[in-house]
Amino acid sequence: MDTALGKVKICDDGGRVDIGGVVDQSAEEGGAREAQKLRRKEVSTTVRKYLYFSHTFAAWTESMWQFAIILFLSAIPLPSSSFSAATPEDRTEDVENRSLLLVSTYGLVCALSIALTGGRVGRFVDGAGRN
Repeated sequence: MDTALGKVKICDDGGRVDIGGVVDQSAEEGGAREAQKLRRKEVSTTVRKYLYFSHTFAAWTESMWQFAIILFLSAIPLPSSSFSAATPEDRTEDVENRSLLLVSTYGLVCALSIALTGGRVGRFVDGAGRN
């Protein structure tokens, strides 16, 4: 590369070597700016990957907890069934007497609470300071 002040050879690693004169400062500043942009892009990409990784596992954990709650609620026998099962046939009856009433009630309560309070909570979060 020829500059007004001398000849400069650009090395493979991006460094500049003065061949016969003074190195042009604007060319070096431009290279420094390019290197800074490249570092910023690398950091941004790394942070973005960690953010995606974190979100994926947080969403997966939330789904697992919701699934566990459904299993727990479906395992609870209804009050009409007996809690003491003396014979294996009675235990089979207990399993058959379980229903999805608790699970569906839980889903209904969650959906209604989100529908009724979601707007208020959203306005509160939007209006609150982000300190």
